[in-house]
Amino acid sequence: SSVETPSTTPSLPTFPDRLSVMMEANIVNKGYSFFGEDYIDYPGNRLRFTNYIGSNITTIIVRTDEEREYFLSDHQCEYTEGNVTSQSPFVSSGSGSGFHIRNISSLFRFSGELGEEYIGRSFVRGIYCDSWRAQLVRDMPRGRVNFTLYYHFSVPEWREQGLTESR
Repeated sequence: SSVETPSTTPSLPTFPDRLSVMMEANIVNKGYSFFGEDYIDYPGNRLRFTNYIGSNITTIIVRTDEEREYFLSDHQCEYTEGNVTSQSPFVSSGSGSGFHIRNISSLFRFSGELGEEYIGRSFVRGIYCDSWRAQLVRDMPRGRVNFTLYYHFSVPEWREQGLTESR
C-alpha cells in the first residue's frame, strides 16, 4: 500500500479512560501473528486482555481491588491467582497504599516517550489510517529484545456506522 504524507503532521492520538480494542501483532522474524481483545477501565481500576494464538486462547484479568491477576486458559478451564505486585506489567504503585492499573497510553507503549515517529497515511485492512513507528528495546529474562512497533489509527474523518466518535 502506498503512503501519503499530509502537509502537517497530526498530533499523537490520545486514549480515553475506558477502552475496548481489537489488536493484531505480527511477529515478523518468527513468521506468525496473533490477535488480542482488550478491555481497559482506568477509573474502575480493572482490565482484561484476551490473546488468540492459533487455537490457544488465554485471558488475563487484573482486579486491583482484590490485588489479584487471573490467568485463564481455554484448554484447562482453570485459573491461577497471583498477587498483584509492582513487578506486574499491568499495574503501578499508587500514591498511597495499593496499586492502580497503568494508564492506557502506558499499557500500549504509545505516549510520546518512545520517540514515536509519524510515517504518513496509508490503507490498513481497507481503512485509511495515520501511522506511527517506534523502537522499543527491553532487557528480558532471555536477553535483550528489540521491537519495531507500528501504530495505525483511523483518520479523523473515518466513522464506524452507528458511532459518533472516531479513532
